[in-house]
Amino acid sequence: MTAPTPPSPTPSRTPRPIRIAIIGTGTIANTQHVPVIRAHRGFTLVAGVNPVPVTWWAAATEGTKMFSSMSTLIQSGLEVDAVAICTPPATHYALAAQALAAGWHVLLEKPPTPILSQAMDLHRLARNARRTLMTSWHAACAPAIAPVRQILSANGMRAMRITWRESVQKWHPGANWFWKPGGHGVFDAGINALSIACAVMEEPLFVRDALLDIPAGAATPCTAQVQWTTPTLSSGLEGIFDWTHRGTEVWDIAWTLDNGRRLVLSHGGGGLSLDGVGITLHGTHEYECVYSRFETLVHAGACEIEYRPVALVEDILSTGQRRPADMAVKIPPDPTP
Repeated sequence: MTAPTPPSPTPSRTPRPIRIAIIGTGTIANTQHVPVIRAHRGFTLVAGVNPVPVTWWAAATEGTKMFSSMSTLIQSGLEVDAVAICTPPATHYALAAQALAAGWHVLLEKPPTPILSQAMDLHRLARNARRTLMTSWHAACAPAIAPVRQILSANGMRAMRITWRESVQKWHPGANWFWKPGGHGVFDAGINALSIACAVMEEPLFVRDALLDIPAGAATPCTAQVQWTTPTLSSGLEGIFDWTHRGTEVWDIAWTLDNGRRLVLSHGGGGLSLDGVGITLHGTHEYECVYSRFETLVHAGACEIEYRPVALVEDILSTGQRRPADMAVKIPPDPTP
C-alpha cells in the first residue's frame, strides 16, 4: 500500500512593510531615523511632517511628500500605518494622542514625554485604540547593554558613577526648546545614561540629592550632580551631567562589582571593559534595533513603555537644589499661531 502524500506546507506570508511617517524632521530624523527606515525591509517611508520646509528632506527621501502639520497629513488621506514622533518633547503628548486617534501606531523618540503622567496616559490611549506605542530608548539598545546586564546580575554591585559630558553648542546648534519648562536641559542627553542604568540594574534608583546649575534665562539645568540610593545601597551611586563640556565627549558609566572589580561602559554603550581589559561586543546599530523591535511590536499588536528614566528626571528636577550657572541663554518667544 502506498503511503499518502503529505500535504504541501502552506507558504508563509511575509507582512507588507509598515508605512511610516516622520513627525518632526530635525537633526535626529535626518541622521538616524530616515537612513535606518530606508534601509529597513520592514518599513516604507511615506511622508514627513514639519511646520516649515527643510532643505535636506527631498534629497534624502527621494521626494517623499512633506506636510506642514499632523492634521494636514490626516486630511490628505495618505495611507499611513505608523508614525515616528521626533519633535521636541513638550509636543509629544498631543501629537501621539492625535496619531493614535487616527488609528496609527506610534514610536516616541526619547524622552517620550516631559512628565510621567503624560506617558502613562498615552499608554492608556494606545491600549484603548488597540495600537502599538513604543518608547525608543535607543541607548538601551547599544551593544554593551546585554553583557553589562549579565555581569551585574552574576556579580552584584556596590557602587556606580555616571559621567555624561558633551557640548550643547555642538550637538544642538541653534536649538532652544530644551531650556524651556518641560525641555529637561542637560537631561535631554543625560536621560540616555538613565535609560541604560534602568536597563541593566536589577534594583530601582531613588534620587537622594541633586545640585542643578541653571543658566540665566533658562528654566532647566546645564549641569547637574546627582546622588541616588537603591533598596539595598544607601551610598556610592552618583552622576555628573554636563552640557558645558569642551573637548571629546564622555559618555561613561562605571560600576564597582561586589568582588571589587571595575566594569566600565564607555562611548554611550559602544565600549565595555572589565578591570581595563576590553570586552568584544556584538550587536546592531542602536536605531536598527529600535526599528526592528517596533516592527515586531506592531505585528504582535503590543506596546512597550519604559517610564523609569522619565520618572528619574522628573524627581531630579523637582527635588534638586538650584543655583545660578556661569552662562546665559537667549530664548526667543514662541511664534504667534
